[in-house]
Amino acid sequence: MKKVVKVVKVEKRGRKVNPNSARQIRLAELEAKRANGELKRGRPVNKKSVRQLEIARKFHNKIYGFETRGRKVNPSSARQLRLNELDNKRANGELKLGRPVNPNSARQVRLAEMEAKRANGTLRRGRPTKASKFKIIEKALVSVYPKEAIVAVTVILKVVLEATALETVPENAPDEDILKPPGNAPPVIVKVGEPMFAEPPAEAKV
Repeated sequence: MKKVVKVVKVEKRGRKVNPNSARQIRLAELEAKRANGELKRGRPVNKKSVRQLEIARKFHNKIYGFETRGRKVNPSSARQLRLNELDNKRANGELKLGRPVNPNSARQVRLAEMEAKRANGTLRRGRPTKASKFKIIEKALVSVYPKEAIVAVTVILKVVLEATALETVPENAPDEDILKPPGNAPPVIVKVGEPMFAEPPAEAKV
């Protein structure tokens, strides 16, 4: 069987390049300058333009020390007068930072009051304790019973107050021998309805 060879014809699209056209002549000129290193991008600088004249003026003033940034300082302005006044006070040692203290303010009155208490030795730190039934009875016990009985009495006192409020003796109440304070002091707890404290002995009284 005979092979069939298909011939593909290559055609150039578009019109032919004219080497004598203005564009081709310009491209050839740029290519020659690029090869020689003479090609410069952008349009040429016009040294007589307004911008170039202003740049030249600033450069000249900067070299000779005439160029200053911002507007000139007015020595008669309110700010400059205030700055001069502060400088004079600083030089004389009269400058004080912050606003003056008002002795009649609430804070200054409170500070004076605390300073007076500190000088008299009556100043107490922290807020006052809340007076409760337990604290009042505990304070009374300290003045009656010896010091070694205070620890046992304070533990027992909580149980007594709870039992008195409930009108019954709680199941977890300590035994009778534990409720007795050390030494010759009388028993602290008896039964509900009976006096809670017996009369302390004469040697226990202060």
